[in-house]
Amino acid sequence: RDMMLAALAHTSGCARGGRPATPAAAATMERRPVTLAGGGAIDADFGRLTVPAVRRDPSSGTFDLAFVWLRSPNGAGRPPTIVLEGGPGDSSTWMAGDEYGMNHIAPLLEAGDVILLDQRGTGQSRPRGLWRWDGPPPLNFFVSEEIAIAHFREGSRRAIAALTQQGVRLDGFTTEEAA
Repeated sequence: RDMMLAALAHTSGCARGGRPATPAAAATMERRPVTLAGGGAIDADFGRLTVPAVRRDPSSGTFDLAFVWLRSPNGAGRPPTIVLEGGPGDSSTWMAGDEYGMNHIAPLLEAGDVILLDQRGTGQSRPRGLWRWDGPPPLNFFVSEEIAIAHFREGSRRAIAALTQQGVRLDGFTTEEAA
């Protein structure tokens, strides 16, 4: 467990070329049982991995990525499988203890430990990259492509302004930063 967290911490702080760009990430964990879909329970570590928001900018703040490390009864010594739900944009930690989610995870637990990881801005990770439109779409939304695009542009403009005002570093939501 400690070796895997150390590896996650090291790689989360590395820039291109494998050199640390910022201090290594820190992880916190709490062990609790998780109910399996067919009954019974396994041990799981619920935690957070703190990573730089933007690795090239040491003053960018941090993101706390939530994870649940499900301990396989059969997987001692094998590398864990890391589950990233969505493409990105969805949570993975919701599956822990959820009957539907655990049904999907059960085959993976046969082979080894499973880590359910909430990506930046999703699920229990912080800060949340979430903004919701506060009204109905325009009545003429489906009249033309131009009207629909204008609505989406306005929504994007408002979301960017709201999240930026909350101090969310949107440049931390790139594929490179997530990787």
